[in-house]
Amino acid sequence: MITNICATMQLTIQAIDMANVSINQTWPCPTYVSVNSSSNLSISGICAYNELQMYVHQTSGLIINSSIVCPDKTYVVASEQAYITNLCANVELDVEVYDLAIVQSNTSWLCPQKTVVTATNVNNSLSFCALNSMIINVINSTFVYNSTQPCPTNITITASNGSNVFNVCSSMNTNIYAKNSTVLTDEFGCSSVVNVTATDLAVVYVCATSAIYAVASFNATIYYKGPLASNSSTNGSKIIPWV
Repeated sequence: MITNICATMQLTIQAIDMANVSINQTWPCPTYVSVNSSSNLSISGICAYNELQMYVHQTSGLIINSSIVCPDKTYVVASEQAYITNLCANVELDVEVYDLAIVQSNTSWLCPQKTVVTATNVNNSLSFCALNSMIINVINSTFVYNSTQPCPTNITITASNGSNVFNVCSSMNTNIYAKNSTVLTDEFGCSSVVNVTATDLAVVYVCATSAIYAVASFNATIYYKGPLASNSSTNGSKIIPWV
């Protein structure tokens, strides 16, 4: 057992097995924090001013103290049955999730400027947001955009292997590549321009105010709402109005 840990500049924690680690939350947060945990016990009170890196595995849990401070940059890798709660970032949030891991954000903070989400075989639905740039890469996973937050300026989505992506939106540009997956954009948050490629039975709903560029193949279906600037459909695919 290690209790009342604190640091002003850098704090690095590595916990395994039944390690019991606690942080002294009466001190200010360190500038930089890195946590690598596969402990069966959770670690709470984690915080950082500039950068927070977290790697959690097995049944490990990390509870972030984001009630007062939100780091500029946050990087997360969570796998197996690990969990992380109260996640936030001001500038960039990079989340990589696998298996049964659960990663949840603190929605009381503003969205990061940039958010990157990578999910592989994740059973739990993920929900994050961004102000400027959002990149979503999902394989056999489900992502739902946090619709209580504003749409990002630009969003890029890559969905494959039976993934589901819902409520996504952007104010300027949306880029979608969907393979054997479902992608549903928010019809009340239409982009200016949409580029969409759908293949292998994918089903995609898109809307735009200026232009939609659509390519469908191998029995994929694209439903569109807005000006269709160009389209190509082959091998039993369809591009039809979204009504």
